[in-house]
Amino acid sequence: MFANTKTCILLYSCIVLFACNASKKESTLTLEPVSNSTYIPDSNYSKDFAEWKRYYEACTKTTLFTNAFYLQPQDKINIGSINNQHEINVNKGVNILDTSKGKSPFNLMTVVNSSNCSDSMRLTGNLRAAFYREVATALSMSPASKSLLSMIDTAKMVVKIGSIYTDVFIQDSVISRLNSTKDSALLHYKEQLLNPENVLLAETVEVLEFSAEFPLKIKLSPLQETLLTKPFAIDSFSSKNTGTIELRGNQYLRVQLNKRYTVLGKFVQVKIQEAHQ
Repeated sequence: MFANTKTCILLYSCIVLFACNASKKESTLTLEPVSNSTYIPDSNYSKDFAEWKRYYEACTKTTLFTNAFYLQPQDKINIGSINNQHEINVNKGVNILDTSKGKSPFNLMTVVNSSNCSDSMRLTGNLRAAFYREVATALSMSPASKSLLSMIDTAKMVVKIGSIYTDVFIQDSVISRLNSTKDSALLHYKEQLLNPENVLLAETVEVLEFSAEFPLKIKLSPLQETLLTKPFAIDSFSSKNTGTIELRGNQYLRVQLNKRYTVLGKFVQVKIQEAHQ
């Protein structure tokens, strides 16, 4: 697997080098899916993707969309993000989904297959390391919880997923918006999309919240036990995303992160199509 999420995401777009026709008077935009058929970097990727696909389909009772890429649990990109082989956040905050001043995004996208199964995941491939990185990052932000990192037994970690759902662009609405927009920010966004090196994340599988339980290798001190008798809040690692730590029976530690993660996604290439005369 790749050393970090950024490398992983950026390399997806390495396989995308489509030619882009110049715009003419009679033209419209099309969104063409990027095939994932050539992207199998190693056995860990295949195992991780297969487990997420299995979990998604078992939980939602729905077949995963075609040409899905595994993105690792991450919050750097979401639906509407533009990236390429050099940069994740090409659009730098500008998104076609404008939620300012109370605007609704649901005229351009829809949420489907939302489920709350709370089932355990099989930690195959690099999934164990990916989830532990998130837990370790959260615990490291608080002096009161940082000392717990050396005590947890990751080999026996159990991960349960909270809500899982799919966000998908309504393609006709997106194309119509891009074709008709006069907004300078969206015109720049459209220009970026027409760069043949760039791809658009047009469908995602999102996770909202997961919990991880670990047995402790070292007995807690009386002070630590007192601190963790009730759920201990983790709220310093993000102003928007919070979590809790709680001591369970038999020296088990439960860490819950109330955070949104994008785990799977479909990329599309935006191209100009000449209208039929």
